[in-house]
Amino acid sequence: MSHNTNGLARTPLRVQLSPLIDLRFPEFDKHYQLTRLFPEEERYCLAFRPFDCREWHRRHIETILGSVGQRRHFPVYRMSHGEFIMSVGRLDGAQWNELTLRQKASRAYHSLRRRAGIEPVFRSGSTDNTHETFGRDTISRAYAIYLKSLYSIAREGMLAVGLHRAPRYRQYLDPFLDWMDENLIRLDTDNYAHLYSIYVLMHGSDRARLLQGRSVVVVTSLTTERKHILTVALQREGASQVQFLSVSPNQAMFDQLDLSSLKLPVDVVLVGAGVGAASVIEQVRALRAVVL
Repeated sequence: MSHNTNGLARTPLRVQLSPLIDLRFPEFDKHYQLTRLFPEEERYCLAFRPFDCREWHRRHIETILGSVGQRRHFPVYRMSHGEFIMSVGRLDGAQWNELTLRQKASRAYHSLRRRAGIEPVFRSGSTDNTHETFGRDTISRAYAIYLKSLYSIAREGMLAVGLHRAPRYRQYLDPFLDWMDENLIRLDTDNYAHLYSIYVLMHGSDRARLLQGRSVVVVTSLTTERKHILTVALQREGASQVQFLSVSPNQAMFDQLDLSSLKLPVDVVLVGAGVGAASVIEQVRALRAVVL
């Protein structure tokens, strides 16, 4: 049994999040039909109550959109496979019996290389953009920044978490929820959204409501050419202004951002920085914007 900040016992998150609901989002019925082909346990996500996922999504999206232009810091942090590993470490053994001999050999090989310091202790993301890597000499510092940042984000904004039973996720669910309890990180009906809700926001009709007439800042690691492509795309969606802040491709957690070059006010900040987005979100607090 965990305790809240008042020292009172509370029901563990793994118990609170026992209802399973269909992953179904407005405007994405084709995706929903495809999930019907998955094994039953992979078609659902964990929720606090057994409600319609579309209503759950809509409530959180309206909260996000209603915060745009209000001149207050409202962070939304996406949490997926990399963030789970950052929280509780890499959990490789849960599906060991399902692996082929070759897969077992590969897993053991990379595990030994990480222990020897030849490979990073932590790696997550895409080599096409940001991909955080931490060695044995930096992982403790990265973890401390991550934990402190996550605590603030959860208290002030929203966590978009992939709590569904897909193969790469399911072994992390209970350990991650226990870790949230142990570190007193808030997760409840008001601040828990599903990971896919952010994708639906950025690729559905609500994208216009987010970007139309807005001053947008993009924080990521991009070449000049890709910045131009993204600027054109955002302006096509109606953004009134697009500015960039650069972060390193694999150490964004440790970057110190200089906001002085930005033209204010800023309405929306879009962050692409792997797990290091937690640190970035805290550093752009002074912009008083919605941060995704």
